[in-house]
This record gives sequence, structure tokens and C-alpha cells, in this order.
Amino acid sequence: MFNFTWGVLFVLVNFTFFLICYRLFGKNGLYAWIGVATVIANIQVAKTIEMFGIVMTLGNTMYVSLYSTSDLLNEKYGRQEARKAVWFGFFTLIMTTVIMQMVIKFQPQQTDIAQSSLENIFGLIPRLALGSLTAYFVSQFLDVRLYSLIRTYYPKRHQFLDTDKWKYHDQFVCRYA
Repeated sequence: MFNFTWGVLFVLVNFTFFLICYRLFGKNGLYAWIGVATVIANIQVAKTIEMFGIVMTLGNTMYVSLYSTSDLLNEKYGRQEARKAVWFGFFTLIMTTVIMQMVIKFQPQQTDIAQSSLENIFGLIPRLALGSLTAYFVSQFLDVRLYSLIRTYYPKRHQFLDTDKWKYHDQFVCRYA
């Protein structure tokens, strides 16, 4: 029961920060969110939890916020801005992976206490990043395309179709890509 209660708080905190980032920094805040959330999601995915008998990773919440971000960019600023954000997320994950792999190759000083922790967390990143980049690339571009397509066929009053119905489709693609 703790994981459920803590998980609800975790989701609320994540989306509160997402909204604050957008409110304070606008479109630039959304790009920043894409960069930060992409990296955080790939670190969180290494942690598994159990909730109601289902084993899951913590990266899921951040991934959902990435879809929300690209949809918001698509709706407010157009498809090109949303596509640019997807590329930005792709770049930030590659950049983080390369830089952190270089960091863990440095020979630590004798009194260093961080090396083993960095190796544990960022040693997994290359394997996780490859799968994540593939899923992220496919699902995010699919999300941008589908969102644009739906918006051309449905007026704003059917906006619930834009966000809810296609989020499940995107999650399916991301999980199984």
C-alpha cells in the first residue's frame, strides 16, 4: 500500500513540476522538460517496484510527461516544434550516455566514494539507451503524427480524444517497440 500512496504523490509531484516548468518558462520550459525528463526517465527505468502484484519501472511517469509535452507543443506551436522537441530529447539522451560513459572511465582518486555508484547507475545506460531511443523515437514521432492527424479531423471540443485515447496507443508502442 505504501508504493501506491507514494506513487500517487510521485505522479503529482512530477506533473506539478511539468506545469511549473511550462508556466514559468513557456515553450523553452517545455524543451527543457523534454531534455531533463528524457535523462531522468532513463535513470529511473533501472528501479523496479511492485504495486498490486504488478512489477513496473519508475521511468513510466516521466515517459508519460514526455508525451504530454510533445502534445502541448504540437497543439500550441505546431507539428514542427513538437518534432524538434522529439529530436532534442533524442540528442539529450545520446549526449548524456556518451558523457557519462567517459566519466566512469576516469580513474578515481583513492578516497573517491562516487565511482561505484556512478558505475551502477550509468553503466546500465548504454543498454537501456539503445532500447529506449528506439522506443522513444518510434513512439514520439508516431504521437506527433497521430496528434496532428486527429486535430485535423476533430474540432477542439473533442480534445479528450487527442490526449486520452492516443496516450494508451503511444504507451503500447513505447513498451513493445
